[in-house]
Formats: sequence, structure tokens, C-alpha cells
Amino acid sequence: MIRKIRLFTPGPTPLLPAAQFAMAAAVIARRASLGEYTDEFVRRPEVQELMRRVSIVTNENYDPVPSGASVWDQVVIELTNGERIESERVHRARGHAERPLGAGELFDKFRTCLDAGHMRIAPELLFDRLRKLESLSARELTAMG
Repeated sequence: MIRKIRLFTPGPTPLLPAAQFAMAAAVIARRASLGEYTDEFVRRPEVQELMRRVSIVTNENYDPVPSGASVWDQVVIELTNGERIESERVHRARGHAERPLGAGELFDKFRTCLDAGHMRIAPELLFDRLRKLESLSARELTAMG
């Protein structure tokens, strides 16, 4: 069982409840996408309990390239039996230009966003059109079928 989760990130400290929720969502749902940012999910007892166990530890190891970012971020989980689990030091988030998402991951993220917005268009169709945006006419882009 998790006793405490610490997120190491550069100061100033991000909004604590948002960071606590993101960490709890990542542990419980194995992701922190728009699909988890619902009242129903946030109010789940296990989410609320885990959020209380998250703390933020700020550091001053700023990256000179992206302003305000850390050279690395890290998560440390302390279990009730005393064991510590440390993530790798992450220098760039997944989806950053230096760590791009694969086509399948990008589509999954896109579909999750459409689902959260209750869009009525087929995600595959819109995704394909947006990938070809520079070569499509306005008529082709907005065609319903």
C-alpha cells in the first residue's frame, strides 16, 4: 500500500491540488488524461485518499532551454512497508519534440480529447484529415463523410 508520493519538480510549486490529483489519477487509472478530469472520478474515495498522500518537493535545477522547466522531474513512492520506488529522472515529457508520441499513442490521446468533449464526428476521420491539413481544401476538411 502506498504511504506517500513525492513529486520532485522546479519551484515555484504548482497548484498543489492539481498536482495531487494528477499523481493520484496516474496511479489509480494508470493515466491522467481528460477522461479522468471529471467530477465523478475526482470524487472517488480512493482518489481523494491518495491525493492526501501526495506532496511536492521543489528544486532549483532549472533547465536553460525551456524557461521555468526543470532539468528533470521525478516521482518517489514510499510504501507502508518502508520500501521506496523511484521513477527514472524524466528530462522531457512524453509528447515533447524530443520524446514524441507514436502514431497510436497520439491517436489515443486525440480520441480521449474528443470523447471528453462529446464530439459527434468519427475520431479516425477527423484525425486523418487533420494529419493531412496542409494538403486539404476547406471543403474536404469539413465534409461529413
